[in-house]
Amino acid sequence: AKLEAQANAEKARLEAEFNRLLAAGDVNVAEQKYPDAIGNFKGALAIKIGDKVATEKLANAEKLLAQLNADKAKKEAEQKLLAEKLKKYKETIVKADQLFESKTYPESKIQYGEAIKLFEMEQYPKDRIAVIDSLLAKQAADRLLAQKMAEEQKKLQGENSYLKNIQTGDANYAKTLWLVAVFYYQEALKFKAGDKIAIGKIEDCQKMIEGNITAEKMLLYTTSVKKADEELQAKKYSSARFYYGQAAAVLPWESYPKGQLILVEKLISSSDVNGTEANYLEAVKKAEEAVVLKNFAVARFYFQKAITLKPDEEYPKQQLKRLSSE
Repeated sequence: AKLEAQANAEKARLEAEFNRLLAAGDVNVAEQKYPDAIGNFKGALAIKIGDKVATEKLANAEKLLAQLNADKAKKEAEQKLLAEKLKKYKETIVKADQLFESKTYPESKIQYGEAIKLFEMEQYPKDRIAVIDSLLAKQAADRLLAQKMAEEQKKLQGENSYLKNIQTGDANYAKTLWLVAVFYYQEALKFKAGDKIAIGKIEDCQKMIEGNITAEKMLLYTTSVKKADEELQAKKYSSARFYYGQAAAVLPWESYPKGQLILVEKLISSSDVNGTEANYLEAVKKAEEAVVLKNFAVARFYFQKAITLKPDEEYPKQQLKRLSSE
C-alpha cells in the first residue's frame, strides 16, 4: 500500500509538472518567447512521450519561431537594402548638386533623375530638375536670340557689301568702264544670288560692250535725250523727234527714246490739222537723206523748204548753216 501511495504521488507530481510546462509554454508563446516555449513543450513531452497536445504545441512553437526568424532576416535585409539605397541616394544628390553648381545642367538633371528612381517621393530632386529645365530653356532662348542676331548682322553686312558693289558698279558704268562695272555687279551677286537688279545691270553692260558703245556715244545719247526732252517741252515736235531718233540709234535697246518717239508722233498727228507738220517732216527727211548721199545742193533745197514751212524751227537752220561750208 505504501509503494502504491508513493507511485500515485509521483504520478500526480508528473501530471502537475506536465501541466505546468504546457501552461508555461503557452505563456511564452503568447509573449513570443518561442525558444523558451519550445523548451517547455519538450519538457512536457519528456514526461508524456508522444502526447498529442504537447506535440502539436511544440510543432506550432517551432513554426512560429521559424517565422519569427524569417521575418527578422527579411527585415534585416530590407533595412540593409534601405541603408544602401539611402547611401546611394545621398551620393547621387551630392554629385548632382556639384554638377549643378558647375552649371553642367544636363548631366546634373540626369543625376537628380537617378535619385528620384531611388526615392520617388523625395521632393528635393524634383524641384532641382524644375529649376534646371527653366535654366536650360533660358539658355536655349539665349542661344536662339544670339543666332538670330548673328544672322541679322551677317545679313546686314551682306546688304552693305551688296550696295557698295552696286554703287561702285554704277560709278564705273557712268564712266563707260563696262568691264569694270560688270566685275562689281558680279561681286554684288555673291551677296544676293539671283538679284534681278544686278543681273539687269550686267546685261546692260554686255549690250554696251557688244554695241561698242564708247564714252563719246554715251555723251551723244545723253545730250540727244536731254535736247529732245527740251524740244518736246517747247512743243517743237519735229526737232524732238529728230533727237529722240538720234538717241535711239545710239542705244537701240533703250525703251525711253522709243517711247518718246511714239508720243511725239501722236502729238504731231493730233496738232497737224493743215498738214504743215507732215510736209515739214517730209522736207527734213529728204534733206537728211540727201546729206547722207552727199547731195548737198538737194539737201540745202529741202532744208530751205522746211524753214519756209516752219520759220521758227532751229534745226533746219542749223543744218543749213553747217552745209554752207560744203
